Amino acid sequence: MLITRWHATLSVCAAILQPAVRTIARQNARKSTAMTSIDRATVGVIGGGMAGVTACRTLAAAGVRSVLHERELHLGGRLGRVEVDGQSVGAGCSYIQATDPDFLRVLETWSEEGIVAEWLTATPHVISEPGVWAPLESTAERWFVGCPHMASPVTLSDPDRELIEVCTGDVFDVNYEASMWVVAAQPPSESSELMAEIEEQAVLDLDAPRWNPRSPTAHLHTELIIATPVHEASNFVQRKTLDAALGRARYKDFVKERVSAVFVFESSLQLPFGFASLTCGSPITVALCESSRREAAGQATAGDDGEVWVVQSATGWASRALEDEMEPAAMRASLLEAFAAALGRKHLPALRAAETVVWPYGDRDYAIPGGCVWLDEMRLALAGDWAFNGRLEGAWLSGRAAAQKVLAARENPRASG
Repeated sequence: MLITRWHATLSVCAAILQPAVRTIARQNARKSTAMTSIDRATVGVIGGGMAGVTACRTLAAAGVRSVLHERELHLGGRLGRVEVDGQSVGAGCSYIQATDPDFLRVLETWSEEGIVAEWLTATPHVISEPGVWAPLESTAERWFVGCPHMASPVTLSDPDRELIEVCTGDVFDVNYEASMWVVAAQPPSESSELMAEIEEQAVLDLDAPRWNPRSPTAHLHTELIIATPVHEASNFVQRKTLDAALGRARYKDFVKERVSAVFVFESSLQLPFGFASLTCGSPITVALCESSRREAAGQATAGDDGEVWVVQSATGWASRALEDEMEPAAMRASLLEAFAAALGRKHLPALRAAETVVWPYGDRDYAIPGGCVWLDEMRLALAGDWAFNGRLEGAWLSGRAAAQKVLAARENPRASG
């Protein structure tokens, strides 16, 4: 089973497009958007995770139209689905924590609407020594999960879609010309898996995004928000622009990686918690019971009395494993052994299946003041969890901050600096 790199680079198809195709796309954009004043007033948002969707919703609340460019069929980013042997067993982000009062109010509203549920059965514990654990001390943080799946909080409603247009496809060219942003994307080919999924859209839970199987599409935007992991932002803006915007550090300094292993056990581990933080010197820092999370979301579990557990490695361990090009199977074996040792057990139940995923996350040591980058002279914002605190809460706060910069710039250019 091959390792999954969730932050995959632009597709091979997009990478081999010739400059002439890019030029045609930009020309088509100018023709198709030579357009009305409403079209010219749209804000472009690249990235359909929590930061990007929040930016679009914040703009929509102010009556501003936006176009959300997303390469996947489903919105979500880290909230997207992880599959083991073709079966969804969760998301890259398995829970949502809230400390910010504004975000907590949003979660409470979503809870009332049935979009999230509080994960009360998580009963967080700390494993301080092998086989020794205790409940986590009282904390102001609350734990939530998406309903019926983790991407539910970023699923656009009908009112959302009145001012938010979703365009699916790889963004392969971004240019700032004559005070306008030109964003060109390559739609899925007729033979691609994405195209096949679009054709089966009737069985999916999201409305089909716009696509054109014959030629690249492009849009003109007065402002642009790039709401992707910071290392992916270098695909859309010049490196020197990105380095200047980030100031005190290189873009790579903002991102760390960790390895997550998903284990589907034949039987329950019989543990008194659904979430554990490990402080016992293990290669693992977090272990959570995905079955418990799915029950909180009203989803079916793995079946029978089996359980799904997700363990996340320490950053240092992941860095060494990736640098040494450790095979996915070896990563899983090492993390499974470390998990058993942390629980003080020589053996764990037999496995039905397992998967390995590499996740990038924002390093809070390099958080951006104000939660986003804003370049007023170019009307460009950079947003994401990396710009705030590396958590989903940070993505929401950063996306809102980026949209607020756009709104301030429109109302008063001097107020946005």
